[in-house]
Amino acid sequence: MRSGLGIFLLLTVFLFFSCKSPKKELTEQEKLINEIVGMEKELYKSEEVDIDLAYNIIEKYVEYANSFPKDTIVADYLFKAAEISMNINEPEDAIVYLTRVENDYKNYFNYPVCIFLKAFIFENYIGDVEMAEKYYTLFLKSYPNHVMAKDAEAALMYLGMSDEQLLELFSVMNK
Repeated sequence: MRSGLGIFLLLTVFLFFSCKSPKKELTEQEKLINEIVGMEKELYKSEEVDIDLAYNIIEKYVEYANSFPKDTIVADYLFKAAEISMNINEPEDAIVYLTRVENDYKNYFNYPVCIFLKAFIFENYIGDVEMAEKYYTLFLKSYPNHVMAKDAEAALMYLGMSDEQLLELFSVMNK
């Protein structure tokens, strides 16, 4: 009887461990997301920007966007790629990523900010006053009550003025 109980327990233990499902293999999409999350943690943990890491994470954001364009996180990845590009002095790349959001992800919650950011980059990084005016105007026309509307109005008011002109204007206003 004891040996029967022992065999029963041994079989139970054997069946328990043999019936466990194998670890699920991650999909390419899950692997890429995990890689991006790890890189984001690394990038944002220090006060100084690691330029190589910045370029690498932009590359991963774009790879993800190209590989999984219908995923809801793509617009956010492109927005982040644009922000990082702007901050590492790659404004033309930032415009490319924001344009993708503008054209393909109109329902993105940060869509208005993308339009404003395009205007800001054209004005302050690229020096294209016409494009800056176009996008500030588009922003104000489309989002007149947005929290950034007053910023867009001010930017339009002073658009194209040199630093000297702005200083002169402000000194006259403060008299």
